Amino acid sequence: MWYETTDEKFHLQINPHPLGQTTHYRATVIATRYGLSLDAVGFYDLTLGENDDDLRQCAHCLQPTLSRSNFKSKEWRKRFDSQ
Repeated sequence: MWYETTDEKFHLQINPHPLGQTTHYRATVIATRYGLSLDAVGFYDLTLGENDDDLRQCAHCLQPTLSRSNFKSKEWRKRFDSQ
């Protein structure tokens, strides 16, 4: 099971981790649009709370690394080139 955006060359993927529960997840970006390999960004752990404020806080914490706007900067993408 996973959740992902629909863009085939840049999408956010979120997987339950471990499988079968509904609180702990791992998120990554697959950014082949920008020439990064499928596993270049790596996974980031997150824990979802029970309300919308918790979800917003989780998204805010992931934004510095997984936000689509970051990947528009060639200099910023270089941090993943050697991983």
